[in-house]
Amino acid sequence: MSQSIPFYLQDTKSSNGTFINSQRLSRGSEESPPCEVLSGDIIQFGVDVTENTRKDGMEARRRSDVIQVSLPLPVDKVATSMYSQELFQLSQYLQEALHREQMLEQKLATLQRLLASTQEASESTWQNQTEDGIRKELVALQEDKHHYETTAKESLRRVLQEKIEVVRKLSEVERSLSNMEDECTHLTEMNEHTQEELRELANKYNGAVSEIKDLTEKIKLVEGRQEELSQKGQSEKKELQLHIYEMEEKEQALQARNEALQADNDFTNERLTALQELTGFLHVKCYAHTLNLASQRALKLPAVARLLGRVRRVTGYFHRSATGLHALEKKLKLLELPERRLITDISTRWNSAYDMVERFLEQQPAITAALLSPEVRKCEKEINTFTESDISNAEELVKTTKPVKVATCVMSDESNPTLSVIAPLNAQLLQATQESLGDTQFVKDIKEAIHQDLKKRYAGNLEKTKLKIASALDARFKSLPFLSDDDRRETYRRVVDEAAAIAEQHPQEGVVRLEQEELSEDETAEEEEAPQGTPPAKRTCALADLLWDTFGDVREAPEKSFFDQAEEEIKKFTEAAPLPLSGNPLDWWKGHHSEYPLLAKLAKRYLCVPGTSVSAERVFSTAGDIVTAQRSNLTPEHVDQLLFLHKNLNIPKH
Repeated sequence: MSQSIPFYLQDTKSSNGTFINSQRLSRGSEESPPCEVLSGDIIQFGVDVTENTRKDGMEARRRSDVIQVSLPLPVDKVATSMYSQELFQLSQYLQEALHREQMLEQKLATLQRLLASTQEASESTWQNQTEDGIRKELVALQEDKHHYETTAKESLRRVLQEKIEVVRKLSEVERSLSNMEDECTHLTEMNEHTQEELRELANKYNGAVSEIKDLTEKIKLVEGRQEELSQKGQSEKKELQLHIYEMEEKEQALQARNEALQADNDFTNERLTALQELTGFLHVKCYAHTLNLASQRALKLPAVARLLGRVRRVTGYFHRSATGLHALEKKLKLLELPERRLITDISTRWNSAYDMVERFLEQQPAITAALLSPEVRKCEKEINTFTESDISNAEELVKTTKPVKVATCVMSDESNPTLSVIAPLNAQLLQATQESLGDTQFVKDIKEAIHQDLKKRYAGNLEKTKLKIASALDARFKSLPFLSDDDRRETYRRVVDEAAAIAEQHPQEGVVRLEQEELSEDETAEEEEAPQGTPPAKRTCALADLLWDTFGDVREAPEKSFFDQAEEEIKKFTEAAPLPLSGNPLDWWKGHHSEYPLLAKLAKRYLCVPGTSVSAERVFSTAGDIVTAQRSNLTPEHVDQLLFLHKNLNIPKH
């Protein structure tokens, strides 16, 4: 195989320069690096120079040498194939260029002939002309010559540009041809791949047709079974409708009985209130249940019930769906939120609805992210039915009912007395549920429902008076800031009257008990100081032994009445520093009963009364767990012992 030999051209410091396709090889008079010469390149040696060598002022023009290189191709070199249309266009371009070049050459020859004839004529006639005329003619001839040279140069430049453009188009055609060949190869491969896919689709189609036939047969069988089931369902539907009609009739009868019982219950409450005022006995309603009734009234509002239903739908889904619960746990870890389970409310306890909404708001970012996860997203529209205002309404619901929630927790405490807390707590809740500036309609409705329900509770005069007295005897609330000045003075007056009345009924009980306590303390101290093994020393006083029978029981007559003493105690009691709200009033009275003996006796009567029945209900709940069918033969004494141990005995868990 023959190889093509490259040809190179180098400019070795020529004065006028060497050009390839109008591009000079060297800069200035330096040597140029070797440059490869291709077939068809135009090489120009030097530039056109005009010299004035004659003494008569005539100029001589020396033209540069221009050649076109034509290099043969190797024997085995095959030219790239071109389309006939492109070859035809190229041949047309070349013919036009050659034609223009011939025209220019003819023009140059004509100009040269004209120049020669002009020179001959000027040589023959110059002597007959004046110098000015000759000079003018020479200038004109020189201008004509310059014009012809300029025209010739411009024509040559256009020809060269056309040739360069033709070469460029030729290279573009070659590139487009190679691209088309690559594209043709790619399309051929795609065609083969498509044919393979079509064959696979044809096989799948045949398989699907056979499956459709099988499914059609199965559908026919299922339709037959469905007709049987529909007939059976119609008969069962008729039976259920008859049963529903019977149940509706029973429900109407029960509803009528319930309304009658409710009317009787209201009448009984009225009679019980009147009986309390007549007899003076105090029946305290459970304040925790009172709060529950007031809160339930607010929760039954349409807007609140709708909001709770939407929250309940979300919490219920995460309770019954293991997939949703797993997604929620991952989002809680990712957002660094407390990993606690959602709460679903119970209809009998309003605070469970509060806890449900509060826990939902706490985990709301994680819940939203879990509902948007791929494994839960398909159920998101059915579960998440919240509108734009529901989240803000939920926050306002928690904020508005939080005082009632805190009051419920306070009343459920078993370590502190709760009767004295009812009056200040109820006054505070009534104030908290007053309409405020800036409240939305949603908050106004909740406050109005709770306020109206609490306002009608504890309306009896005797009940209100007893609750105020209990609060006045509590060292935490003795200043009674929630009452007006007249009500406060009236409450203190009733405390004095009751304390004096109790002291008049049992005049010596408090004094004798106080002396016995002091005496027992002194004896205990002496016994502790005496050494072990020695009998306690007897009190010896000669005068006491001699005159005890005569003067032993003689006591000084009281200087003040019980009423005056009670007034002094209540004045001293109210002026003393109050007990902190976190303190225990029973412990306080245990340490100060000697300072206020009359008030201490009255405080024992009031502060021992519970203000709620929650603790008792918890005991009954415990009894239900203990007294089972297997223990039906237990005696009442054993049941009491088991209840006591279960409520008070702490067994460590290992």
